[in-house]
Formats: sequence, C-alpha cells, structure tokens
Amino acid sequence: MQVSTFAGERHAAPAPSEEDIARAARIALHRRRVLVNVLRIGFLVLLLGGWELAARLQWIDPFFFAMPSTIAAQIWEWITEGTSQGPLWQQVLVTMEETVLGFLIGAVLQGTFNAAGVFAAMVVLAVVALAAEFLITLLENRLVKWRPAALAETGF
Repeated sequence: MQVSTFAGERHAAPAPSEEDIARAARIALHRRRVLVNVLRIGFLVLLLGGWELAARLQWIDPFFFAMPSTIAAQIWEWITEGTSQGPLWQQVLVTMEETVLGFLIGAVLQGTFNAAGVFAAMVVLAVVALAAEFLITLLENRLVKWRPAALAETGF
C-alpha cells in the first residue's frame, strides 16, 4: 500500500500491527452489537407503537387486539393489587411448583409414557365428538320444528 505526501512522493505505508488489527476488530464488533441492539429496540417500539395506534384508530378491533397500554396497565394492577384468585406472586409460585413436580414425575416415569397412545386417544375423542355433534344436530332438526323467521327463510 502506498501513501502520497504533499510533495507528491509515494512511500509505503507501515503494515498495521496485530494489536491494531485486533483493536479495529473489537471496535467493529462493538459497533455491530450496538447497531443490532438499537435496531431490535427500534423494531419493538415501531411494532408496539403501530399496534397501539391501530387499536386507538379502530383499524383493528381493540376487543380482540387489546392495546399494549391497557395490557401493561392490567399487568401492573395484578402486580400491585393481585388478581381475583389472589396475589399474582402466589399464583406464579404455584405454577412453578407444578412445573417442577411435572418435570420430576416425567423424569422418574420416563419409560411409561406412551405418546402414540395419547395421540390415538385424541383422534378417538375427536371422532366421538364429531359423531355426537352430528347426531345431536340431526335429532334437534327432527324434533324442533319451530325456527326463527330469519332462519326459516334461508332454509337453516
């Protein structure tokens, strides 16, 4: 690499030392981490702000997509005043206790769990539920002749 001087002379630039290269790499890595974190926070702010704005302007239904501000207010209320079932921290403790107990039971009884049996039972239950719903609807249509005027006109 050559460097020009004011007089127009060309001299070879000194090669950077390993320490300089390592320092430049650390600086570049630090800048990259800062950029990634700033972009993450910016994306989160943009996402939550857009969600809040869309709910306030009724672009999305606030009943189904509650505003982030109301969600935060509800969480704060649960933390400070508790929920209808009691203090939030007590509920968190019970949930963690159940999780640990479930993990320990699963670890001890590891060989006795039958995943295929669980999925087979789910399929059987779904088929039974669908058959029951079909039979109840068939029986209801057979026994109940009265229908509201709006449904009678559409044929339902």
